[in-house]
Amino acid sequence: MKGLEVDPRVAASEAPGSPVPSGLSAVAVAMWNRNIIMLKRYAFNTLTQLINVYVLFLVVFFGARGIAGFVGGSPVALGDTLDATIVGFFLWFLALSSHSELAYSIMNEARLGTLEQLMMTPVGFRWAAFFETASTTVTNLIMSGVILAAMLLTTGRQLTIDLVTIVPLLLLATATAYGIGFAVAGLALVYKRIDALLLFFQWILLALIGAPALLPGPVVALLPLSLVSRLLNEAMTQGTFLTDLGTGRLLAAVLNAAACVVLGVVVFSRMERKARKSGSLAQY
Repeated sequence: MKGLEVDPRVAASEAPGSPVPSGLSAVAVAMWNRNIIMLKRYAFNTLTQLINVYVLFLVVFFGARGIAGFVGGSPVALGDTLDATIVGFFLWFLALSSHSELAYSIMNEARLGTLEQLMMTPVGFRWAAFFETASTTVTNLIMSGVILAAMLLTTGRQLTIDLVTIVPLLLLATATAYGIGFAVAGLALVYKRIDALLLFFQWILLALIGAPALLPGPVVALLPLSLVSRLLNEAMTQGTFLTDLGTGRLLAAVLNAAACVVLGVVVFSRMERKARKSGSLAQY
């Protein structure tokens, strides 16, 4: 029967003895292509997101200059504070994009009615979610770079951009944000609509990034994103190289990011089991 014919390549990939890596690589490629297609088709939404962050920065920047002039100070005296603000907004946009990506994806799949299909993928939904977040890491880093360039052009400031130092710190920040994102995505599996919670987390992330200016070092080392924020600030505003940031602080940042990822995956797994038991995956 022609209608029941199966492509031999598909049958081979789904056979019990077929190697798993081929299936994982297929999912990785599919998620990357999906991410690129979504960015192209919804470019206006992406552009609007960039403009929103940039406008918020302009409000803070010109507001600070106005206050400095009002109290009799010079706007030039903002100096180091302005540099730290630029780095903070840069990191905030990266963390914001990373932590909410998976949760919004799950909510959209639930609205479209395709969430249950993703849960039934042979490689497992967690692998699909992992490759989706990995594919968005590259695009998030690029968009964050665009925001950083716009802020530097607007303010006329110069920061140290040493990729050997900055890239590892940004990857740690992204891992931490994704760990938080997995936990939030788990809540999205059960409760479906958590837009208000995501909005609340925007300000939580901003507070964590700004915490190093207010809290002592031992407390900062325990908070997600806070230690990475301090290290990134030192690297970009003071020109400190990766090897000069301190082995102890770097190790603490790695452990912090790893803990966030593990806790996020654990929360996500428990929420996934809860959604499966309640049969709410296909409901919205």
